Amino acid sequence: MQPTNNLKRILPAIVVGNIVVFLLLAFYLKQSKEHFREIAGITTSNLARVLADNLSGDFNLIDVVLQSTIDGIVGEDQHRPLNESEIDGYLLRNLSRVADVDYFRTAEANGDVKHGIEPGTVLNIADRAFFLEAKNYPFAGRIISKPLLSRSTGKWSIFIARRMDNPDGSFRGIVYAGYFLDTLRQKLEAVDVGRTGVITLRNSAMELLIRYPNVTGTVTTPGTKSVPTEFKKLIENGNETGSARHVSPTDGKNRVSSFCKVTPYPFFVFAGFSEDDFLAPWHKQVLIILAGIITILLMSGVFVWSLVKDERKQAAAKKMLETSEARLENIIEGTNIGTWEWNVQTGETVINERGAQIIGYTLDELTPLSIETWTSYAHPDDIKTLEEQLILHFQDASQPLNAEIRKKHKSGDWVWILDRGSVTSRSEDGTALFMHGTFLDITERKQIEEALQRS
Repeated sequence: MQPTNNLKRILPAIVVGNIVVFLLLAFYLKQSKEHFREIAGITTSNLARVLADNLSGDFNLIDVVLQSTIDGIVGEDQHRPLNESEIDGYLLRNLSRVADVDYFRTAEANGDVKHGIEPGTVLNIADRAFFLEAKNYPFAGRIISKPLLSRSTGKWSIFIARRMDNPDGSFRGIVYAGYFLDTLRQKLEAVDVGRTGVITLRNSAMELLIRYPNVTGTVTTPGTKSVPTEFKKLIENGNETGSARHVSPTDGKNRVSSFCKVTPYPFFVFAGFSEDDFLAPWHKQVLIILAGIITILLMSGVFVWSLVKDERKQAAAKKMLETSEARLENIIEGTNIGTWEWNVQTGETVINERGAQIIGYTLDELTPLSIETWTSYAHPDDIKTLEEQLILHFQDASQPLNAEIRKKHKSGDWVWILDRGSVTSRSEDGTALFMHGTFLDITERKQIEEALQRS
C-alpha cells in the first residue's frame, strides 16, 4: 500500500512531535536533577555550619577553663597559689564544667604529668609536639595537637594545651585537656545524614579526626588525608565554607558535600549527602517518565499502523493520539513542578495546573494572568530580588533567574518557592521576547533550615 498524502503529512509531524516531547522531558529531568542537587548542597551547608558553630562553642569553653585553671594554679584569681594537694581538686571541679572533655592535667617543665592522673601512674609527655611547642615558644598561646593515641588510655585523642610560667617568666609546665575522638563522634552521630551520608571532622592539615559512620580500614584511621581534590582546591584558596559534587575516596559514593571551618580553630566540618539518597525521588520521576515515553511510542506506532492499514480508522487513531497527549500531560503534571511562560512584550503570563495548585488556586481562578498580577502574589520583600535578577539576566544571558521567594497562598499563608527561568526568545537587537521557567515548592526544606538554625 502506497502512503497516502494524509500519511505523508502526518507521519513527519508525529516523529517531530515525539522528538520535541522527548527533548522537553529530557530538559525537565536535567533541571529537576539540578534542583535536588541544589537542595542537597544547601542542606549540607547548613548542617556543616551548625556543627562548626557547636564545636567552636565547645572549644571556646575548654580554652576559657584552661586559662582559668592556670590562673588558679599560679594564684592570679585568688589571694594565693594553690598548693599541691589542692590542684587535683581544682582540676576535677573544672572538669565538671566541661561535659565533653575527658580529663584536665598538668605537666611539669620536664614533661612529667603530675596532676589529673590516677595516683601511682607514671606518665611523661616531654616528647609530645604540643608540649614542645609550649616549652619552646613562650607566646604560643592556645595549642592544639594532631590526632594522637593517648598513652594513658590507648584512645585516639586531641590535646588542647596552654603554657604555664613561673613568676620570673621561666617555663613551669603546661595545663592541657584530653578530648577523646570517640566523645567527638557522639556529637556527629546525633545528626541525620541519610542512609549513606557522611560527616567528617578534619584539622587544617586535612588530617582525619572523625568519620561518621566509620568504615573499617586505614583510609578512615585518624591522621589520614583522603580529601577529595575539589575541596583541597577550595581550602587552599582560603575558603572557609564551600560545597562540591565529588566521588568519595573512601567508599566510591557520589556525593554532594559542604564544609565549614570551626572558626577560629584549625578544624573543618564536612557534611555529605549521597546521591543514592537525595536523588531517590528523582529516580522515581525518571521511571514515571520512561513509562510515559514507552506509552507514547506504543501509541504512536499503533496510530501510524492504523493509518497504513486502513485510513477509514483515521478518526479512531486520532482519538488515540489525543489520549496519548493527555497521558503525557498527566505525566508532566505529576512531576510536582510548576511551569511558567511570560510574553515579555505583552505581559501575558501562562502557568500550568501544578503552578496554580502550589499557591492554592485552580487555573480557572488565575486566568487570564498577567505578569503584574502574578508578581502581586510575591512577598513585598522578595519583589526587589526578582527585579534585580531579571535585570541582570536581561543584560547577561549567562546569569539565569534563580531565586528563593515567597508567594501568597490562597489560605493567606506564605509558600516558599524556588523560581528558575531564562529568556528563550530574543529579537534581532537582543530584546527579550519570551521567558520560560519552573518553580518548586521548597516550604518544607526552608522550615528544616530554620529549625536547624534554631537548634
